[in-house]
Amino acid sequence: MVFIPTFGDKDDLMDAVAGHALSTYLAGKTAMRPSGDPVEDLRNGWRLHIGFGLENPDVYSALYGSRRRRAPSEAEQQAERILTGLIHAIAEAGRLAVPEPQAVQLMHAAGRGTIFTLIGSDSDPADADALADRAFEMVRGVITVPDPADRPSAADPVARAATTLRAALPDVDRLTAPEKALLDEWLDRVQGSGPPSPER
Repeated sequence: MVFIPTFGDKDDLMDAVAGHALSTYLAGKTAMRPSGDPVEDLRNGWRLHIGFGLENPDVYSALYGSRRRRAPSEAEQQAERILTGLIHAIAEAGRLAVPEPQAVQLMHAAGRGTIFTLIGSDSDPADADALADRAFEMVRGVITVPDPADRPSAADPVARAATTLRAALPDVDRLTAPEKALLDEWLDRVQGSGPPSPER
């Protein structure tokens, strides 16, 4: 017997089609081999994401352009995990300039904005590629710092060190869970994203 899935309405059907297309795309994305440079890996992921959106504008619009309130599909959750992993690798390398969640949000906003801008234009492919590359460089300049080996005197080294330590905190086995939570709160403040401690 062949199982034929049923769908509640046209939106559910579109969600299923879009989710399948995204899953196929992610299969290629997860096969990417790390280059040894986490920022370059993020760039490669960006280019794949832009390419998927431009090659599948209707699918991309269904996934990310709808205002319908729905739970993210498994494929969307997987895409989120991939991006989070790429950002985490940059943090572990000591090259993330902002907290990890903020970096993920900025990449999301820039990627979607770039794709929807290009979908709605009649830009030449070469011009579209140039715009996408410039958009990535703008975000990269905000969320990352140069490789310490190239520029050890990067701005705000204390906040950068806090970002790196925060990225490695889950692997620290010498602290209890409450101690890790407290240290995470302190590092969040050092990064500048938490409430300041009252002055004494």
